[in-house]
Amino acid sequence: DSDDEDDDEEEDEQEEEDDEEEDDDEDDDDDDEEDESEEEDVPAAGSGLAMGSGFAWDDFSLPKSSNGAAEDDDSDDDDEDDDDDEDGEATGRSKRAREKARKAREEEARLRAREEELLDGGAAPETVEDFERMIVARPNSSYVWIQYMAFHAMSADIEAARKLAARAINTVNYREEAEKANIFHAWMNLEAQYGDEGTLLEVLKRGCATCDGKAMHLRLIEILTGAGAARDELCAEVLRKARKKFAGDLDVWKAEIAWHLERRSADSANDALKRATKALDRRDAPDAIKFLGLAFYKDPKTLARAREVFEGLRESMPKKSDLWFVSVDQELARGEVAAARRLLERMATLRWKTKIAKMLFSKWLEIEIEHGDETSVENVKNRARQYIENKL
Repeated sequence: DSDDEDDDEEEDEQEEEDDEEEDDDEDDDDDDEEDESEEEDVPAAGSGLAMGSGFAWDDFSLPKSSNGAAEDDDSDDDDEDDDDDEDGEATGRSKRAREKARKAREEEARLRAREEELLDGGAAPETVEDFERMIVARPNSSYVWIQYMAFHAMSADIEAARKLAARAINTVNYREEAEKANIFHAWMNLEAQYGDEGTLLEVLKRGCATCDGKAMHLRLIEILTGAGAARDELCAEVLRKARKKFAGDLDVWKAEIAWHLERRSADSANDALKRATKALDRRDAPDAIKFLGLAFYKDPKTLARAREVFEGLRESMPKKSDLWFVSVDQELARGEVAAARRLLERMATLRWKTKIAKMLFSKWLEIEIEHGDETSVENVKNRARQYIENKL
């Protein structure tokens, strides 16, 4: 029995060893299968991975660390794409900037050409911008300022024209008194047409403070005289102010006489002349009388008055040759040849200096050649020879 038991134990041990060997074989088989599976998963070198449409990405079988590098490469590619986008945006901005700069240069060139055209007189200003450019180029030009004022007035913007006139006076150099005076004249014209007595007298006051006061008064009197009956009362007031301020001035009295003759009557002008001869210096009084006589000559209705005025002057100053010659010219201008002849015949009876005598007979001969005949021409020549003989 003990032998049998020993045999059984040996058999059991043998079976256990066999089982262990089988388990080892199974493990080896499993390992082999796993190795085969791994070999099947890894493609052969250079075979590539198909990604549709024949696209192959070589070296796909990279280690995990390499895969991370690939992902980094993808990230780099994305960054490059972003950089490309930024470069594209920058290029677009650069193009827009260049286009904007080009348009600015073109506009500047256009404005420069327009300014040169305006300054050369090749074109008339048509907009506020045109006038402003001209003012920048010619700040002391009354012509430019007055044209600008007229531009506003024609647009019925009278207040803008007034403000522009004040701006012009403040802008023009103080040495340019004539230019300032022109602007004041235009300003007074504006107020005479669109303003009232208050605005007009205020402009006159400013003008007298800046420019020659007498010239300002005379210009305003002229403007108001031409404005018609609506401004007669104001004109009379301005005349009164002028007489008071410039009592002994010949030009002021001439303006007074002219206004009475234009707006009142010949009798009123005669009355003004009488006041003038009392206020004026004795040397200036004849000039005032002569002025009225010439004014009478302008109207056929007052021709007789004109002859009367000059006849009175010649009687008081017979040796004033200009009084004779003026009358002769005025008579000829109105076709009064016979009256001119009579004046020259009377003048030839007086004793003159050689120069005046030569002028006398030369003028008389010209008249006879043009309006007379051979007999009248020969008569003038004989009168000239007799005059020379008597003088010698």
